[in-house]
Amino acid sequence: METIDIRDLERRLIERKHALGITGNDFLPRNSGTRRTESKRRLLRAIADSAAEQDREPPFKAKF
Repeated sequence: METIDIRDLERRLIERKHALGITGNDFLPRNSGTRRTESKRRLLRAIADSAAEQDREPPFKAKF
């Protein structure tokens, strides 16, 4: 069994992320939202509207 150092793994992941051009804190590119169904778009809009009514940000960023 191979033993890895968590700091070494983190460093390799950050280097790979940089090589792929991924920015921010995510290790995967965000979903562009171009292939969403209308029902999913309505759901995301309802979540965003509900958060706005409560004067807060939605729990996640979404393109709809």
